[in-house]
Amino acid sequence: MSWFTAAEEALAEIKKTWRTYYPCHQTRLVECRITPLKAMKQIGPTCGLVALCMAEPLMDLNESQTTIDLMYKEAKKRGFTKLGEMFFMSYMYEMADLFLADTYTICHVNQSMSKDTSLVKKLLKEDCLLIVCYDDDKNMMPTVNQGHTAHWAIICGIIGEDHVIARHGKKSKYGIWSLADLAASNDGLIEVKHALAFDSDQYVIPENGDLQKTLASQFMVLKPKTTPKVVRAMF
Repeated sequence: MSWFTAAEEALAEIKKTWRTYYPCHQTRLVECRITPLKAMKQIGPTCGLVALCMAEPLMDLNESQTTIDLMYKEAKKRGFTKLGEMFFMSYMYEMADLFLADTYTICHVNQSMSKDTSLVKKLLKEDCLLIVCYDDDKNMMPTVNQGHTAHWAIICGIIGEDHVIARHGKKSKYGIWSLADLAASNDGLIEVKHALAFDSDQYVIPENGDLQKTLASQFMVLKPKTTPKVVRAMF
């Protein structure tokens, strides 16, 4: 599939989702900016590594150079994961620096999105990508669930001033989320769900299952080193 075909399909999909699920915003035109990304389905708890793989630029007809198997093997070798789970933003940063530093300037922002939403909007309008962990609900939308349904996503666009465009490993379609909901969900990551909290034989878990220092109120910025291919439209 060519880049232009992928871009057209992404824009059509996002436009349909916007009109279907956000009818209250149809009274005025809003700008949509998106960096089209490839879809990847996660196998097992590999959502964080899949989000990083999705950041590889989408090129015309080229196979992905950064495979999930390659990234998983490296993360496991470094002691960051056992089954693909990633409960530390610091480990995600190291993996991004290892695999994506040729393409992006990478920054770990250790503060809540809600503290300065203008910064988040500015970064997205400058066509940066954001890697963020959040709690998902049954529809994979951001919710507040204490970290018990923690999931990773890559934010690749913005609609208007208050909504972001996301990709993740459990759905092939782009998601459109409230920025406020995403920030609240990320802030609300408190603990690994009890069934996993002390299972260090199966997973690499923070001490006492505490996510407040390892994932909550932080995100990662991927700033392109060259001009990215971006789609812009008015809805």
